[in-house]
Amino acid sequence: MNYVIEAASLTKKYKNFKALDDLNLHVPVGSIYGLIGKNGAGKTTLIRLICGLQKVDTGEYYIYGIKNTDKEILNVRSRIGAIVETPAIYENLSARDNIIEELTLLGSPTFDDVDELLKLVGLSDVGAKKAGKFSLGMRQRLGIAIALAGNPDILILDEPINGLDPEGIIDIRELILKLNKEKNITILISSHYLDELSKIATHYGFVDKGKMKKEISKDELINKMKHRIVLKVNDAKKIIPYLDSQNITYEIENDKTINIFSNIKIPKLISDLSKNNLEVIDVLEASETLENYFLNLIGSDDNA
Repeated sequence: MNYVIEAASLTKKYKNFKALDDLNLHVPVGSIYGLIGKNGAGKTTLIRLICGLQKVDTGEYYIYGIKNTDKEILNVRSRIGAIVETPAIYENLSARDNIIEELTLLGSPTFDDVDELLKLVGLSDVGAKKAGKFSLGMRQRLGIAIALAGNPDILILDEPINGLDPEGIIDIRELILKLNKEKNITILISSHYLDELSKIATHYGFVDKGKMKKEISKDELINKMKHRIVLKVNDAKKIIPYLDSQNITYEIENDKTINIFSNIKIPKLISDLSKNNLEVIDVLEASETLENYFLNLIGSDDNA
């Protein structure tokens, strides 16, 4: 798999506080990568390092295969558009003039793309209205337009729906999907709004206390979260022959727990196992949410 951003053993300290602790990261080309973690988990620190706003203490990262210590990293970083923490907006300027200011800073010889950017983020009709009078959702969309002014291949968004109302959240969600699908932009988005991320992300990275606890694709996550029957037994190995004989799809979680994914009738299962002298301690039906998966993950010491 090709990655636009990779990080290996990244560490960043602020005095005695370790914001990043031996963190690894792999963002696939063309993905919407959801960086999930509680406030203070290290998400913003990671983003600031990748964007070159702070220096790495130890470890390394790569953007399109270029190492952070390579002189070429400055050129390749120009392919990134980002909003870190809050959009950088001139409140006394209109949306159009904010974008023109950004294009000027980037050394653009023309401003031909301004109308297209305004249309793309749904701000074509705001006219000369000053950005300081924009709603929070409009400010976020303008921030994204400014981040797109350099025609980036990668867009990094740090908590882009923080504080937005439901309508604003939907607007940002649809814009992110449009940029990814129509413009082929790889998007790294940090958030603690797990339900919203589950609607757009193709890959996830779960961060806790500066460590990457787990990286997983959407398909892999769906497989882990799908409805299942949890069978608690004395010895899982003794149950396997019966499950195989019935063509039941299952997964051995440990020597006393079996997850069953086939559509079966629980009373019949228990009855059949009892007839075969196979003891069942407990049977549970489970269907995990992304939030439950995250909470179970960060409550574990298993980094695998």
